[in-house]
Amino acid sequence: MLGGLSACSNGPASPSDRADATDTPTPPEETADTAEERLLQVIDGPTYGVPADSKALLVGEVRFTTSVPSVPTLHIDGPCGRDSVRFPEATEHVLPVLGLHMGAEHQLSLGLEGAGEQLDVAVGPVTTAVLANLPPVEVHAHDPAQMEPGLLVFTPYHSDEAGWVLAVDDALHLVYALPQKVEDITLEPGGTWLANHEERVVRWDAFGRELAAWTDGEHRVHHEAFSLPDGGVLTISGEEVVEPDFPTDETLTATEEHTLLAQQILRFASDGTVVERLRLGELLDTRRVGYLSLEGADPKDWAHANSVVPWDDDSYVVSVRHLDVVAAVNRDGTLRWLLGDPTGWEAPWSEAFLTPADPSFTWFRHPHALEVQPDGLVVLFDNGNYGGSPYAPAPDGLDVVSRGLALRVDEEAGTFEQVWSLPHEGLFSPGQGDADVLPHTGNALLVFTMTGALPSRSRIVQLHPERPDEPALDVTIGGDVRRFVYRAEVVPSLYPDGWSLPPSE
Repeated sequence: MLGGLSACSNGPASPSDRADATDTPTPPEETADTAEERLLQVIDGPTYGVPADSKALLVGEVRFTTSVPSVPTLHIDGPCGRDSVRFPEATEHVLPVLGLHMGAEHQLSLGLEGAGEQLDVAVGPVTTAVLANLPPVEVHAHDPAQMEPGLLVFTPYHSDEAGWVLAVDDALHLVYALPQKVEDITLEPGGTWLANHEERVVRWDAFGRELAAWTDGEHRVHHEAFSLPDGGVLTISGEEVVEPDFPTDETLTATEEHTLLAQQILRFASDGTVVERLRLGELLDTRRVGYLSLEGADPKDWAHANSVVPWDDDSYVVSVRHLDVVAAVNRDGTLRWLLGDPTGWEAPWSEAFLTPADPSFTWFRHPHALEVQPDGLVVLFDNGNYGGSPYAPAPDGLDVVSRGLALRVDEEAGTFEQVWSLPHEGLFSPGQGDADVLPHTGNALLVFTMTGALPSRSRIVQLHPERPDEPALDVTIGGDVRRFVYRAEVVPSLYPDGWSLPPSE
């Protein structure tokens, strides 16, 4: 259990009976001469508490007022050393306290700068409880020296339960918990969460309080919640289209009219206005099917797009699971290029496909979690379902595995090349999954969402493409019940960019 990984010593500190202690310590006394001479003084507080409307756990806030505008640095001395965070200048201060270790005692203190003076103020001890109902975690490999620095954020959930947003440090100590069930979540540069939650995109603050939400009327918003620099959001919603000549089975010998569930790429402005709507039913061939396009009653799950991110300022790339393809779509509503197995595609779509530099390239199947790195590297999770398509069936006896996959696209040449392919121990994940490139180490972060016999478990692996047999991290999440972790990411801190200070400061 995560509860067994809650402190640097051999077990957690004694917890309080509450999720967070809220006792207010008494500030240190000053002499009358010191208080009179100093311009910078604390005239109210400091007090520590947990906001009454906080949905997050292992969090709190420090409140105080200074006599002149001051820049505070919060010091959190916990079981693994000191963390320091510098906040913006103010007179009335409300400082979020984040990154507290579960089941441990912390000492909080302040360093203040203002009016050319400095002042150190004790806040006092804070003890956090051991949380209940956390998913079990089994550690297979763990080498903090080789891991990406920062916090691993992941979102285990059970289909019949509210899930969690959890963050652990490089020692696998739990330092944040938000009991919410999400598909995709990102920590934005300003320290807010952007998540796909209950068929909406929502923005939460660090305490899990809703700041904004984006919906598409009667259409379900799903899978993606991509944060845009202008404060807007990129996501996916559904719509129904009618195709009179949809194949009736995987033999592709007959057709009939069916209603299809197609997807739309949506771009929201920060105020919730839909500023772009690109319909895949108008961009891709609605007579094309994949193995899962034919299942169930109408509307048929024709495309099942599941991720969308910017390709450049003028276009997006979207992964279309059931059609085994990644499509680059211009913002003017035209198709730019297609990446995937071109077998069986008809004109004009057949003319849009990029060609692999290596003819022996193994095509991806049913991809998820597309991302584009700053240098243009296309990264995705290749689930590998079926090992083929109705147009190019897999050979008999093929052992299907999932993998992370990185591809370099050369638009001018109309080609692409494989940079790396990373399976892990033959794992196969028939649905969901994630693959990221981590910026400091170059490690790949892989999530194999549904692995093993029931109940399904999720496997989170961090490894370097040049050392695929030496994972820096390999953990299994779940096992008690059917649990899923769709995506994960590593973040430098829970605070806004630039607020956390290196240990030396």
